[in-house]
Amino acid sequence: MYSFGYIFLLRIRSIVEIKFNQSAQIALEQIKTKRYYEPFIDQNKPIILMGLNFSKTASKFELTHEYQDLDLKKNN
Repeated sequence: MYSFGYIFLLRIRSIVEIKFNQSAQIALEQIKTKRYYEPFIDQNKPIILMGLNFSKTASKFELTHEYQDLDLKKNN
């Protein structure tokens, strides 16, 4: 079970991948592997990649996250 989405703000673009009972790092790696950021490269705005993971234990839900600024200069 997973989901991804885009967040549009005036000055930045954020791409979010959500996992359940996996890890935020796996979510972040999926964004990079599948290159979800490509449609936004030509917009000349900073892009932030964000991986979220929700974990459920017997007594609570827990959220972990990781993020990375996409440095487009290194990718060209």
